[in-house]
Amino acid sequence: MVQWCIGSQEDTPRIDAYLEAPVEWTRQSRMEWAVCDMDGTRTEGAYTMARAVAKLISAHYEPWVTRILRQQYSYLTQEERRIILSRVVQNLRTEDPEAAQARVDAIAARLTAYFWTHDVLVIEGAEDFLLHDVRAGLIDVVGHIVDEYFAEHEYRQFIGFLKDYVSQQAPHADVVHVRCCGKHVHIADAQGTDVGREIIDALAEDLDDSEETRQELLVSALVLLAPARVVLDSTLPSNLQEMLRAIFDDRIQSVETKLHPASSAKRPARADS
Repeated sequence: MVQWCIGSQEDTPRIDAYLEAPVEWTRQSRMEWAVCDMDGTRTEGAYTMARAVAKLISAHYEPWVTRILRQQYSYLTQEERRIILSRVVQNLRTEDPEAAQARVDAIAARLTAYFWTHDVLVIEGAEDFLLHDVRAGLIDVVGHIVDEYFAEHEYRQFIGFLKDYVSQQAPHADVVHVRCCGKHVHIADAQGTDVGREIIDALAEDLDDSEETRQELLVSALVLLAPARVVLDSTLPSNLQEMLRAIFDDRIQSVETKLHPASSAKRPARADS
């Protein structure tokens, strides 16, 4: 028979949920301990205990991720850490089942080797010092979520700047219609005359002709026009509609539902030379 002691500084290690052997709990040295007497040899019990601890860790990533955030991203505010922690845990809980199982297997393999020669384990110590590869993978996940968070933050700041700019400008157009014309989007006045092409052409010099660039140019042209009212065609990409609504707010008063052919937007008449 072998006695295993699994300790935690942060919470009671409910290892009993993953073991058939009886478990007792005790508190000692400011730590919570799970004590388990298991029949058989140490080699036989090492794998069973390692699998149980691996499942326990995988079911409770919050403390581990919290420490990673504190150690790697000390500049984050408490609220930012809370938001990012929630997103990381949600990401881990909804990841591909094969990836989740692979992480459990990796933890179990490393801990099995540890239990061959040890019968006492502190979970936080294992997470921070034994499970190097798994910890590195979690740090990558956290880093990705942190990057996403700040990208969203910068986007909101950018949208806020554009919204403030538009609100401070006198309208250079009364009503404009934003319409899909094939792969392109046009800005036309109430008479159907294209009023944004010259601005877009001027801004587009030396830029690529990707969909993202075309949308950025369209937004720039609308911001410069600062129209009093913007009518959106319902066929516009949803992300573009969302951005325009965020910038122009109550100036967007209606949404058209009819697809307009490319020929419907007329270019401004040129003066004879």
